[in-house]
This record gives sequence, C-alpha cells and structure tokens, in this order.
Amino acid sequence: MKRIYSIILIASALILLNSCRSTKDLEANTNCIAVSELDFYRSLSRVKDERSDEDKESIACRETRDLGCLTSDQIKDFAASLSFERNRLSYMRFAFTFCSDTDEYYDTLKHLLTFKSSKQALENWAR
Repeated sequence: MKRIYSIILIASALILLNSCRSTKDLEANTNCIAVSELDFYRSLSRVKDERSDEDKESIACRETRDLGCLTSDQIKDFAASLSFERNRLSYMRFAFTFCSDTDEYYDTLKHLLTFKSSKQALENWAR
C-alpha cells in the first residue's frame, strides 16, 4: 500500500512539473500592460470549465502564457479556481513572471493559501 502511495505521489509531482514549467530565471514583467477584463474573463471561464484540478492548472498556465500580462488580482482569480493548495502554489510561482504589479503579488495572493509553509514559500518566491 505504501508503494502505491509513493508511486501516486511521484506521478503527481511529474504532472505538476509538466503543467507549469518554472520561470524563476525570468524577470518579472513589470513593464507590461495588463490584459483587458473581457479577454481575462474569457480565459478564466476556460479554466473553470475543466473538471480536474490538474487540467485547470494546465489551462491556467496556458492562458496566462497566452495573455502575457496579468494583474495580481487576475492571477488571484485564476489561482482561486484551483482546489488544491499544491496546484495553487505551483500556478502562483509560474504566474509571477507574467504579473504587472509584482509589488502587490504576495499580499494579494497569500489569502488563498492555508498552510504556513505554502505562504512562506510564496513569500520567498515573490520577494
């Protein structure tokens, strides 16, 4: 039973790695102009239409990349559509480089996280 659980954890980690590739080595896009609300809500509805949290995260990453520039509030809306904290944190890390107001990033998003370790990880990432 423990072996099956380990295999599931490893498979989940691989899915997460492939869904939102890390962009830590990229600079935040603070000179961008955030996307229009209409375009944003179209993308958000695509994310919400998905059933599984992993699919939602994958679509959120794709939509974020395609839109190119989001406010921290828009990123919060994408992250809020995810059910699991590990997926939210993964998406938040990915989306940072597409944020137009990175100085507001941590304060805007921290309320979506429950665990202190997740909040600390986000703070370390965003500041």
